[in-house]
Amino acid sequence: MDEKEKLNTLAVVPLYKQLKRLLEDALNDGTWKPGESLPSEPELAREYGVSRITVRTALNELSKEGRLVRLQGKGTFVTQKKGKSLFTVSANSFSESCEKGGFVPGRQVVSLSIEPAGGEDQEVLRLPPESLVVKVTRLLLVDGVPLIYAVDHLLPAYSYLRAEDLEKESLNALMTRDGPSRTLTSRERTFEAVAADPVQARLLGIPAGEPLLLVYDVVVDENGVPLRYTREFVAGDKVKYAYILPPEKA
Repeated sequence: MDEKEKLNTLAVVPLYKQLKRLLEDALNDGTWKPGESLPSEPELAREYGVSRITVRTALNELSKEGRLVRLQGKGTFVTQKKGKSLFTVSANSFSESCEKGGFVPGRQVVSLSIEPAGGEDQEVLRLPPESLVVKVTRLLLVDGVPLIYAVDHLLPAYSYLRAEDLEKESLNALMTRDGPSRTLTSRERTFEAVAADPVQARLLGIPAGEPLLLVYDVVVDENGVPLRYTREFVAGDKVKYAYILPPEKA
């Protein structure tokens, strides 16, 4: 360990504040770039010669200041640099929107299951009773930062979907490549303000009750047959939606 990285156990300044300053220096000089994960708490504790509690306190302080985001079971990630523009959703594809804005898309599958179709599934997807649906819950990340908590319900024809594929490729790409339809169109999209529940808050790294933008979307094929419906819970302070509307008819 370099001399500059040693912490002074005799100093008046608490160890966690000394460590926080060193971690800030590493963030500022690009040692860890936006979207990258930091070493684990045990690794940082060994590197800096402090306890895990000291490391956790320093990381939590940086998380409160918006420099880091902490995901349970996933790790600690560097947030976007201050001053970088909001992520703008301007296309039907999350990946396309990332590419247009110069961001790196990421996906984490929270759960993937095949379940009995509920009332909403039967109504929206036009399924008979006792049908099955594919349910996918994901985090959509921009430059490594989770911004969208997405829950998709799909026709049983998409039961071939696998978690490892969903983390590598976009859902739209997997649906059009291997599914029954090569054309996906958004038939209905609505927006609503909601409060983050405890699960959403934990996964998005925000306080429970924080405002989220709920985007409800129904995706159909070229014949208007519903294939999927989605609820996306979006961190509204980091994402904006932009659409070009057709001119009104005179």
